[in-house]
Amino acid sequence: MTGVFINSLTFGVLVEELFQKKLQRYTSKTIIDPASLLNRLQKIKKQGYALSVEELYKGVSSISAPIYNLKGNVIASVTIAGPVQRMNNNMTSNLIKSVIQSANEISQLLHYR
Repeated sequence: MTGVFINSLTFGVLVEELFQKKLQRYTSKTIIDPASLLNRLQKIKKQGYALSVEELYKGVSSISAPIYNLKGNVIASVTIAGPVQRMNNNMTSNLIKSVIQSANEISQLLHYR
């Protein structure tokens, strides 16, 4: 589940879920501390996209942006993933812009804003 989808949950439900069970580590970069994860999710919500670098799979980066429906609910996301060597700092800002733009275009087709 990406940070984009997680952020579509209400904050109270999210906190309850995070503190009910231990978070699973997938790689050495997986966030398993609930407080750190909450801080990360707040950042994702503020910036409008999620960037993951080797958090789920070693050697894989991904960028996700939310797709909204008419009611303003997150119903899906646009996500791209690739090898960390290809999704480097030189390309990241362009990729983020493309993912956000694609998600916004789809949201508009669904009559969001």
